[in-house]
Order: sequence, then C-alpha cells, then structure tokens
Amino acid sequence: MIEPNVYWDMPDDEYHKQYSREEHYYSSSQLKTMLEDPHKFHREYILNKPEPTPQAMQDAFDVGTIFHLALLEPDKLKGSFVNFKGGQRRGKVWDDFKERHKDKIILTEGMLKDVKQLRANYEASELCKSYLEGGEYEVSFFIKFHGVNVKVRTDCLHTDYIVDPKSTKGYVHRADMIKQKIKTLNYDLSAALYLDVVNACIDHFELDIPYKEKFYWIFASKDKKTPAQLVDAENYIEMGRAKYMKALNLIKKFERQDWELKESIMVPRPPKYELNEWVKPKEDDSELL
Repeated sequence: MIEPNVYWDMPDDEYHKQYSREEHYYSSSQLKTMLEDPHKFHREYILNKPEPTPQAMQDAFDVGTIFHLALLEPDKLKGSFVNFKGGQRRGKVWDDFKERHKDKIILTEGMLKDVKQLRANYEASELCKSYLEGGEYEVSFFIKFHGVNVKVRTDCLHTDYIVDPKSTKGYVHRADMIKQKIKTLNYDLSAALYLDVVNACIDHFELDIPYKEKFYWIFASKDKKTPAQLVDAENYIEMGRAKYMKALNLIKKFERQDWELKESIMVPRPPKYELNEWVKPKEDDSELL
C-alpha cells in the first residue's frame, strides 16, 4: 500500500497501479467516472474489472503521453515509443510488431505526426513556454481528503501555480471551443482538485513550499498549425470544487451501503422553457374557445 505522502520521483506505472478497495487512492479521472457513471465506477474501481479502452481513445491517450514526455521529461522520451509504419493494425505483421514492442507505446504514422504538431505548436508560444519551464514535473500527492483516499499527479508544479498541458483538436484560440472542452471533459474538476489537494498536502505534511494560488492549462492543437494557448482556470475553480465534492460524497454514500447500488424510480422534470411553451396558465384557457 502507498502511504499518504508527497512523492517527487514516483514511477508512472506505480502511480497508476490499481489497488484493492481498501487501499486504493482515487484520481481526478476516477472521480469524473463517478459523476458520469457510478455503475462503471463500481465495476472498474471496486470490483477491479476494467473494460477495454476503445482504440480511438487509447490512441489519444498515447499521443498525449508522448507529448507530455517531450515537454516535461525529455530524458525519458528515447526508448519509450516505437513507430509502426505498416498500414492497418491487424494481421500477422501487426501482431508480431506488437509482441516485439509490448513494453513500449506504439505510434502509427498519423499519431507521430500529431505529436510533432503538438510539440511545434507548444514551441511556437513563448508565453506557454515561460509558464511551464523551471517547475517541478510529475509530482505525486497522496492524502485522505474529505474522508476519501485521493491522489493527484501535477504535470508542472511552479512557485505559486500549477500547469497542465492538454493535447486537443481544433483552433485553440477560440474561447467557445475551449469552454466546450472544459465542460465536456470536466477539466474544471481536475483543476480544483489539484489545487486543493496540493495545498492540503502542503499543510498536512508541513512542506516548505508556497501555497498554489492559480491553475493554468496549456491547450495545444494536433491538427492546426497555431501556437499553443495558455488558459487561466480562475473562473472554473468554484464549479470544479462543487463537482469533486459531489463525487467524493457519492463514494462515501456507496461505501456506507457496501456498494449496493440500489434501484429507484426516476422522476425527470422538463425544462421550464419547454413546459411554458406547451402548458399555458389557467387564465389563457379562453384562447381555446
């Protein structure tokens, strides 16, 4: 079992290792799963029966992993991946290649192109580079937080702020696109959780470092030749905090029920604007005569 603490050089596979229900620490992505699908959370993190990751999603994860390595830990980049130049990923050629390189991330030609574009777009932004350079990279925090074992792994821990690079598609200088990404992927939950857990650890373990006041994302596009965009999470922290607290409270609720997810009757309510469109007030009934 991992003891509550701050780990400055924990290997990636150790951080992501799945432990038993009693010993496991929940990450921000796992809290998001609790909000979106408690039954999936139960299967994957309580019964420890994870579902296979869809290939498209795995590809995106792998591209993001290599992009992060290139930015944060370039000394680990060499030997961490191989390029598959063969066409479709099936058949004997693919199976043999996968078996020979089962300890590495396999990038197709298209995925490698994405990584190169992400890196070039990051390098094109002096502002993004100035916020990322000079920090402590990949620091892991484990603590009991609001009664639940929680962990976070900061990409870049700076003097008084945290930075999280994101790989995405599209034109990253459009605010509406960035807001949609934050909403769809619950990035606000992660930002709030990272800030609050890091500061809780600073207090609990009496770390001689400043509190973290700000959280920034660096959005880099994999399909557009445009500089990466630095995004301040300031206006999303309160909402993100409400989200992670709901997830933590759900975990505690189901723990009290010994993870019996009871069935109940759903009573949905139509949107008010839709109700008003169809159901007129009593005094308007005369219009029907």
